[in-house]
Amino acid sequence: MTKSITVMSLQGAKEANLEDFDAVISIEDPDQEDGLRCTQGGARQLILLFHDLEKTVQGVRCPKAADVVAALDFVKETGASNILVHCNGGISRSPAFALAFHVELLGRGHEEEALKATKVSAGSWIDPNRLIVGYVDQRFHCQGKLIRCVRETYDGLQ
Repeated sequence: MTKSITVMSLQGAKEANLEDFDAVISIEDPDQEDGLRCTQGGARQLILLFHDLEKTVQGVRCPKAADVVAALDFVKETGASNILVHCNGGISRSPAFALAFHVELLGRGHEEEALKATKVSAGSWIDPNRLIVGYVDQRFHCQGKLIRCVRETYDGLQ
């Protein structure tokens, strides 16, 4: 099944017609008070709570490999074909998760194509969270190729 993956910021997601999506993955800071909640329409929602950090920090909720697994499993379990994934800015966390979906769809060995597809999904400038990308690389046994592809594309642009 072909999947459509759309990456947005929180504001963009709040302004979007959520009825256009089968599934919504909301990535929020743990202390965020103004998050998006799907209360109408057919979209099922997964809410992941962690800070946008690229290194683990003791006592702070950082992204974990389990978050990647939860998102991938959620999409499989819902059978969703039109997926919205958003975070606060739509630049770091949500593109990293979109990259996970594209790697899963395209398979190992197609990391560059997955990154290109993620750029199309985001429709704007992105800079995928490296910690999450590392988890995706491990999950799909990319042997460092995915993280290298992201680093070669984005490191030095900041």
